[in-house]
Amino acid sequence: MPSLEHQQLVARLQHLVATLPATPIIPVPWTQAEADLISAFAVFSAAACEHYIENRCTEISQEAYQKFYNAGKLGRVAKHLCITPFVNFPADDTDRDALKAVLGNPGFTIQIKKAYAVTANAELRTLLRRSEIQYKKALRNNHGIGVKHYFKLLGSIGVNVGAFDINFVNSLQLLWELRGGAAHRHIFAANLLTPTTDMQQWTTHIITGFTGLDDALTKLRKATV
Repeated sequence: MPSLEHQQLVARLQHLVATLPATPIIPVPWTQAEADLISAFAVFSAAACEHYIENRCTEISQEAYQKFYNAGKLGRVAKHLCITPFVNFPADDTDRDALKAVLGNPGFTIQIKKAYAVTANAELRTLLRRSEIQYKKALRNNHGIGVKHYFKLLGSIGVNVGAFDINFVNSLQLLWELRGGAAHRHIFAANLLTPTTDMQQWTTHIITGFTGLDDALTKLRKATV
């Protein structure tokens, strides 16, 4: 069943995409009023996606930390959080793609033997306390939905980001770029070339992608390896 956060995200995106002006059959320049509507779509849609990722990552990471603090349980998320918050995720696209192909993949695991988890409980507790500080900092400092932003947050808890559908990835990136123009330079009608039919297609791909991600996150909460 989709999470409440996912249901809210879908409703928000569907509302925002419905506010877009229609793409004219014969290309003509957008009016500034139409460009303003597109700006609002870009800014608020990107913010809704960002909010979803941050909220779900916060929820799932905190649940994993508390399971260890309260019951000594180390699931897949907690095992990743022993290491990943201390990793400097690469900014270079080639390096990031290489890491994406492995980190979060079901075949890639971080192993902590049960006996060690018992004998090294104090050390693991100290490590996870420091990890929690670092991961919360990453969440606070996140300011985007581009791949370099969401990869660190989702990859850190064991999500297989490399398995994301390319249409989902590309649509998020295109929305993020449009949002950048809207937020930092404002979208002027004379400079806006992307038809709103494309933005509608992005939204469809984004909703589909987040539906798959939401399911993966729900399963991840119960994963042990």
